[in-house]
Amino acid sequence: MAEEGHVVSLVKLCRWLGLPRRSLYYRPQSRQRVISDDLAARVKLTLERFPTYGYRRLACVLGENRKPIQRILQLKGWQVRKRPQGFRPRAKSLPSAASRPDERRATDLTHVWCGKNRRASLAVIIDRCTREILGWRLSDNGSSKAAEAALEEALIYRLGALERIQQPLALRSDNGLVFSSRHYTGTLKAYGLRQEFTMPYTPEQNGLVERFFRSLKEECIWLHRFESLGQARAVIDRWIRYYNEERPHQSLDYVGTPSPPPQYLRRVCRNQGGHYTERKEVLVGNSENAKRLRHTYATEAHAIEEATAELTRLQRKHSELTLDLAEGRADIYPETPVATVGYKPEIDATPWIIDEVRHDLNDRGYTCSIRMETLSSCAVHVKCQTIAMCNRVKHSKIHPFKPPYFIPSATLGGRP
Repeated sequence: MAEEGHVVSLVKLCRWLGLPRRSLYYRPQSRQRVISDDLAARVKLTLERFPTYGYRRLACVLGENRKPIQRILQLKGWQVRKRPQGFRPRAKSLPSAASRPDERRATDLTHVWCGKNRRASLAVIIDRCTREILGWRLSDNGSSKAAEAALEEALIYRLGALERIQQPLALRSDNGLVFSSRHYTGTLKAYGLRQEFTMPYTPEQNGLVERFFRSLKEECIWLHRFESLGQARAVIDRWIRYYNEERPHQSLDYVGTPSPPPQYLRRVCRNQGGHYTERKEVLVGNSENAKRLRHTYATEAHAIEEATAELTRLQRKHSELTLDLAEGRADIYPETPVATVGYKPEIDATPWIIDEVRHDLNDRGYTCSIRMETLSSCAVHVKCQTIAMCNRVKHSKIHPFKPPYFIPSATLGGRP
């Protein structure tokens, strides 16, 4: 129109076209996204502890809004890369929903590399209602005994004793050799549990425990390089405690603890005619550098006796002495106090106790191999204390621990 000689103002053009003038005059301005340095430092510290957490779970752990957490992860490049899912054929659904605790449980096995102990098998029992790990066992052989031990630990944790349950309880597992063995199925029938099997090649039907194994490996196992089976047990034990007591769950909207409150469990157990058990820690000795026993004991007195025996064993295991006797002696047993004669003065002045005796009868005759430990190294300042777990219950069918008896002392003489 301007080339034809018709000059029209921008006001008239905006009026004709129905366009606001401020939209015509607007020019976008670049704005720098500002983040809080203190919040970014807190996010970094939390990510160092939980490197696999996304912004939703990080916001729940920090108690902050998830939008600034997501902005910090985007600007800093700290976001967790999501693995491509690809095409996955859907298996036939086999629902296993639970409306209350102790209604339905799931179990499975996975492998953990333990350094010098090679590959170990981890068996877990999970409650489908509360997402709580009720029992687990890490074994170096992967037999049905490990799965049975995890099952019995779960029964003791909730019922307080190994006895046949009265209310219906279903346990789902896959079709592995361990869960389908006659020994394991017989144990389930003895305790009154109903066993369910998933369809072959369908791990989706037992997805709850499979998802737990993924969280365990991403957040715990893959972040450590285990050197032994004992180290793996200690690290996994700490993480499962965190999982049961502190970790926020996506299925629970990242709020609250996964375990139900004690009042709710007491009410459920009272309605079912059972006993509610509370897990309690018993400490023997000083809490500094304490060792935690793996087993869960039915009574507090049983736990104290086991912890005291373990503490005595750890305190006396300071020095070792191994002797090979050319002429075997059948009157020597473990836990026998021993005094040596004819060796170095330091050795003869030290009281010993036999830890292991190996008798051998072959073509060369009858010989003995003795391994001894120092008896006088039990000191108050030795930092080798023990923590044991127990359940406080009124009725228990577990026999109490009986300490070993001591045999009269023996004297071993050295060569002249």
